[in-house]
Amino acid sequence: MLMAGDDIILYAQDRFPTLRQGLGLDFSVKEQIPIEAAYAYIEAKHTLVLKGDGPSSLQKAVKQVAEVKELCARRKPVELSSFDPYVKNLIEVNPSLEYQIRNPMYGVILARQVRLEGKSEIMSNPDEVDVMIKEDLQNLVLNKYYAPDLIVAGNNNIVAPAAMRPDGLCTYSQFFSEGKIFGSRIVPDIAFGIGLVCFFFALDWIRLGTLPWAQVFSDALQLPIVK
Repeated sequence: MLMAGDDIILYAQDRFPTLRQGLGLDFSVKEQIPIEAAYAYIEAKHTLVLKGDGPSSLQKAVKQVAEVKELCARRKPVELSSFDPYVKNLIEVNPSLEYQIRNPMYGVILARQVRLEGKSEIMSNPDEVDVMIKEDLQNLVLNKYYAPDLIVAGNNNIVAPAAMRPDGLCTYSQFFSEGKIFGSRIVPDIAFGIGLVCFFFALDWIRLGTLPWAQVFSDALQLPIVK
């Protein structure tokens, strides 16, 4: 069994309840969530360290998000025309460059504050954070389909997928893909609020599919799958 991610997973508990419901609101106990049930993964950091490869580093956070998004890319895609996971819609929808499927995994890095290195001072200049984080992301992200879709780096800096328009301005979207750039913005004191808007913007798009119940049942009874 493949697993990825050890931080915060947002999933559809109403459709895919786990077997450990007695936990109540004790979020400190880790659970295993099937990829078909997951909306988003949040790699949360008290302090995000831009340089190095330690447990609080940007490099580590990008790697964690990429592993989760790559794993969730294995789930059956929900087509753009699908309005119900069990109903085939015969209406054709022209796919856009923005959204190829209805159930992409949304990956987030959320940090309360930022350091340049492990023991350096907390970075208070948002312009410096902006320059450094853009520079580092270009070197750390190998596949933009698995890149973080949102980075909140303290109170003043965000990064989200963007496309450059002919007039030189950026248009922002929810999910990263090839052709997108890291659209970093300095947003004094409202980065967490804007991040929340981006988060709900993405969740509004996502429509989860189904769990492979036949596969689960057949595996449990060691039976061949009947299609």
